[in-house]
Amino acid sequence: MSKQQEKRARFARMFPARVDTLRDTLRKIANCSNKSNYDWDTEKVQEAWKLIAEEFADTADKYGIIFEVRVKVQAKKPDGMFERVWAEHTEALSQRSL
Repeated sequence: MSKQQEKRARFARMFPARVDTLRDTLRKIANCSNKSNYDWDTEKVQEAWKLIAEEFADTADKYGIIFEVRVKVQAKKPDGMFERVWAEHTEALSQRSL
């Protein structure tokens, strides 16, 4: 087996397992959104998702993939009800060049 074939075989073995681990971790994070069991600071959660999105964008960039993020948040109105607001994060995430 050539060096190139070894590298491809190693990638084929490692990459899917790491994707599965990442997906499992994201499901666990989603479990923390259960308001029956948890309460959270919205600003801290939004900042955490910004950091997660930056990691996704940085990692995708290493594969030559442009990863754009659009964030949809719920804003509390004066009457106590929530409305969905679109916000685009333009700092580090807007458009990544190849």
